[in-house]
Amino acid sequence: MTDEDTTEELVQGDTRPFYDFHVTIEETGADVNLTGCTVNFYFRKKKSPVLVNTGHTLCTITDYPGGWARYQWGANDLKDAGDYEAEAEVTYGDATKATYPRDTPWTFKVRGQIG
Repeated sequence: MTDEDTTEELVQGDTRPFYDFHVTIEETGADVNLTGCTVNFYFRKKKSPVLVNTGHTLCTITDYPGGWARYQWGANDLKDAGDYEAEAEVTYGDATKATYPRDTPWTFKVRGQIG
């Protein structure tokens, strides 16, 4: 669904489409090989210190060498309209961690439902 250069628009209360993201090293554009890793996705409303998806962050890796992962929205993840920012935390097989993207969080917007 997404890559780092776009702002996605979602609808309040939806749980699809899933949030597909590409983990890359920003300075070089190289894919992060996710073999042997776990990936967690964190997001919050812009300008808020409070995470929205506490307790529900684990992602499915969809392309290990290519650096692609998928976050499946929980039932209450998109309950509030607004602007959000997100990042992924990769835990490597040796228990070290890195956060992506490093410079600027991914962004998405949740609009209110019409009906």
